[in-house]
Amino acid sequence: MTCEFEINDGAYLLGAITPAQRAEFERHLAGCPQCRESVAQLAVLPGLLSWLVKEDVPTDESRRKFIAGEIANLVAVGLRA
Repeated sequence: MTCEFEINDGAYLLGAITPAQRAEFERHLAGCPQCRESVAQLAVLPGLLSWLVKEDVPTDESRRKFIAGEIANLVAVGLRA
């Protein structure tokens, strides 16, 4: 079963939601083990993203694919650590 809030986990961790959305998501987390688990698994993401060096990120249209790949690699490394 999926949760309507599941798309907010990464944005929540990265601080990319409004204060009102954050408060709503935090209230939701109190009663949703699925979202709590997702947030716990992604908790390493902000620290891992700091490993990216701005010069490593291309400015052309391949940027989105590059960033997605780097995030996936960093999360995989973080989850194995």
